[in-house]
Amino acid sequence: DSLKKAYKAGKFFLVTGNALELFGRQIRYIDKEPLQMTELFDFVCNDDGMRIVGEQVYKFKDLEDPIIGFENRLCTMSEYHAPLFNVISGCGYKPNVKEEGIYENNFFGTYLFGPLLVRNPHFCDYLVTKIMKTMDLEIKDFDTENSAYKAYREYLKNFYENQNWFS
Repeated sequence: DSLKKAYKAGKFFLVTGNALELFGRQIRYIDKEPLQMTELFDFVCNDDGMRIVGEQVYKFKDLEDPIIGFENRLCTMSEYHAPLFNVISGCGYKPNVKEEGIYENNFFGTYLFGPLLVRNPHFCDYLVTKIMKTMDLEIKDFDTENSAYKAYREYLKNFYENQNWFS
């Protein structure tokens, strides 16, 4: 109940990795009874007998630069009407689906980890800005030449050159 109250009040949530599954209706494993979850959102996670592991590249509608991250999960998620990301390369809610995560009412949920904010400083800055605006705090320009941004650009360069993911 406290999670639902916080969500309805517009509190910020950043949920990454398999923790996202806790916010749906159920997790259904092979040969086990379904596990009831918080039911904050209307989705179900299913053990389809496969594991999804690897680097992912996504597009977030509010940012120009891609989001990069790593996934290692057992379940696929039934599609949700308010996705966080569109897939550039990798896996969405389930294989061959081009959407992933949940973005609704200040809830940001994704199967990505790897770590999400360290690898994507522009996404971190975006979230910090959104939070600061709700608190009426002054927002200064972020230093996009710091080591986090340099590492991000180097990582993207490696994707372009070595993985051929963007062709």
